[in-house]
Amino acid sequence: MIRLALRVIASFVLCLAAGPAFAQQAPYKIVVLAGEDSVNVIQQKTAVAPLVEVRDRNNNPVSGAVVTFAVQGGKAAAFQGGATTMTIATNAAGQAAAAGLTPLTAGAVNISVEAAIQGQVVTAAITQVNVMTAAEAAAAAAGATGAGSGSAAGSTSAAGGAAGGGGGISGTTLGVIGGVAAAGAVAATQVGGGDAETATSARPSSSVFRSPFSMNVTLVFGPFCTRQETYAGTLTLTLESTSPTVVGKGEFGPGLGTGTVTASTCPQPVGPIGNGWSMPSGPVTGTESSMVFNSSDVVRTLDNNGDTFARSFTFTGALSGGVINGQIHMVWRHSTPTFPNMDMQTTITLTKQ
Repeated sequence: MIRLALRVIASFVLCLAAGPAFAQQAPYKIVVLAGEDSVNVIQQKTAVAPLVEVRDRNNNPVSGAVVTFAVQGGKAAAFQGGATTMTIATNAAGQAAAAGLTPLTAGAVNISVEAAIQGQVVTAAITQVNVMTAAEAAAAAAGATGAGSGSAAGSTSAAGGAAGGGGGISGTTLGVIGGVAAAGAVAATQVGGGDAETATSARPSSSVFRSPFSMNVTLVFGPFCTRQETYAGTLTLTLESTSPTVVGKGEFGPGLGTGTVTASTCPQPVGPIGNGWSMPSGPVTGTESSMVFNSSDVVRTLDNNGDTFARSFTFTGALSGGVINGQIHMVWRHSTPTFPNMDMQTTITLTKQ
């Protein structure tokens, strides 16, 4: 009886200790920064890349969270390579973007977002609309009656919902609904806080800067062997405005980058690696004298055995006349701890196109 009583008391104490945890604020949340309520034009093959930020209970950004975007139901849209899912890691600002989203069929696009952090999983939902032509998109914009509010389970949305029943676009829509998206226009957005501006046409003042780049890395596999690799690609920055702060977009291409083994004492032969590479596009922020473009994701290795690379790409530079001079720092970290980090840097000069 004494033992039974002690057990009951211990159980009661445990319940008291655990009880308050149910009332605590969720440890993490997803904030939708871009993509909610956007209107995508199928003919132009333009869509607003969903952009989210993972935050902790103190509203601080969480880096390294694994975020999975998934197009739900049907084939309304697809990510790069026709995939319906895309998994990337949040950058130092706690942000992750699902670049390369392409609208396929007219109607609603429902995208689920799931973030995994230290054994915790939080979710959000993003809703967009696909239309066939820019004229239909412009008509939708004209029907906008103001920004509403919306949220998803486990998330807080920074983008407002469509107001009323008119099917309009909220003030945070980032879709390019002008007829000249093919000329390289990108909608303006203030990422990381504040509202985004609705773009009704491409701005004639937008400037495109582009240049190829190449970086080398030597991988040392302990006492066994070494391998030298070269990674090349093209970086494009499209700036919508530069005063008082930079508003723009960074992206890779046109075309995929190349990876090549240039020398090796390992079993890996000299020659091309895979079929090319790319990384998600994202916002360019900062000022003319100090602009920044970050990109990050998590991809599977070529052997497809479950191993992954967590990749980060950072460009920092300054605008001077018709060029942007800067530096690229790219790091690929293998999921196997014994695999050496691929840490690469180079300088680059992007010229105005």
